[in-house]
Amino acid sequence: MGAQDEGVREFVIAGHRDLEKVRRMLGESPSLLNAAYQWSQSDSETAIQGAAQVGNAKIAEFLLERGAPLDICTAAMLGWGGDVRRIISEDAGQVMAKGAHGIPLLTHAAYSGDVDLVRFLYEKGAKTGTAAALHNAVSRGHVQVAEWLLENANPELGWKDFQGKTALEAAVAQRRDDMIALLETYSGSKGEHVRRFEGRADAYSKYRPKYPRGVVDSLAEVLGFDPGWVVADVGSGTGILSEVLLGNGNKVYCVEPNKDMRRAAEESLKGYIPMFVSVAGRAEATGLDAGSVDLVTVGQALHWFDPKGARREFKRILRSQGSVAVVYNHRRSESQAEKAYSDVIEKFERGRAEIPDVDDEYVADFLKNKGFKKFVIANSQSLDADGVLGRLASASYMPSPGSPEWVGVGEAVRNMFGEHGKDGVVTLRYDTLVYVGKIS
Repeated sequence: MGAQDEGVREFVIAGHRDLEKVRRMLGESPSLLNAAYQWSQSDSETAIQGAAQVGNAKIAEFLLERGAPLDICTAAMLGWGGDVRRIISEDAGQVMAKGAHGIPLLTHAAYSGDVDLVRFLYEKGAKTGTAAALHNAVSRGHVQVAEWLLENANPELGWKDFQGKTALEAAVAQRRDDMIALLETYSGSKGEHVRRFEGRADAYSKYRPKYPRGVVDSLAEVLGFDPGWVVADVGSGTGILSEVLLGNGNKVYCVEPNKDMRRAAEESLKGYIPMFVSVAGRAEATGLDAGSVDLVTVGQALHWFDPKGARREFKRILRSQGSVAVVYNHRRSESQAEKAYSDVIEKFERGRAEIPDVDDEYVADFLKNKGFKKFVIANSQSLDADGVLGRLASASYMPSPGSPEWVGVGEAVRNMFGEHGKDGVVTLRYDTLVYVGKIS
């Protein structure tokens, strides 16, 4: 290797991390600015490409100020969305551009923290390098980018970086609690609950029992709850509990990890905008600002949460005197129709998740406070045969409509109506349980 090549190599390596060395070397030898070092016959790299591939915005911007050309990978890393869109409008093929060492465009864009830019590039066809893009988002703590990739780009969670770490292992090493919670949500059994309701949002929205007005009355009695309170409804699903709170005039942040559920809520609750705010988040990492809400509500979802992570997050987002309300519709099984409904579930359920029973003891343990108030409110829903089928279809442990097993479910429901239906409907009764307390 000649002295000139060695100088280029040293400058390119400095372009990754060492701004002061870049300044000094460029001052001594301006020709290094656009010099490329040939790592192999098919792989060359300039200093600005080196800065772009490791997400070093300061070095990239310095080199651009000195006259280095702006390519699309560098623009994406910097989050310069206007330049990225201009380059693609001039040459659509640039969406498949790669930087040094063949690193894809999307991987560079993840460094920027710009969800809209990542989404734009992915939808334009930049769909390679999703696992590396996730790692880059993790390394910078860009939770929203990481979440978007997990929801939409299906990155391989077992993929390892040059240090031999998965994205979750990297987050653990960096002690990024919010990112750990996110990745655990989408990893293995801990991510199963997010996926269990895929394809069930429509049935859930239409056929799950509503919550009675008494929920709001209970909150008012215990807390003085009024329309001025800001609420985070966590694990909000399709917005069944959220709608009761919005109907009371409250601003509600609806935090939900499942995109199908979230989109169903966005459609059904759009009339409440701007008081309704849809948030892609989880109980353990809501994405809400610290001290931003007066009340956290949880409707029919506490059993899915990691108690320690959710408790920590609730304390973070609640204001100093904030409270938590846990609400469940507990189905009764006493009448003949109710028993028949339970029999259908028992016969056809499969893959029911191992989840805790949310009772007085569980709520006390979650809050670390036995001083909560509990209300029991009568509730019911009257359903025709299609409604009962829809109610069953909303359960994550029941066969999916259209599956071979669903034929048997339909036959069982017809038999149920033949024996217990009155005027074409059956009534299912519930005890709506409302727990109200503070996290100690």
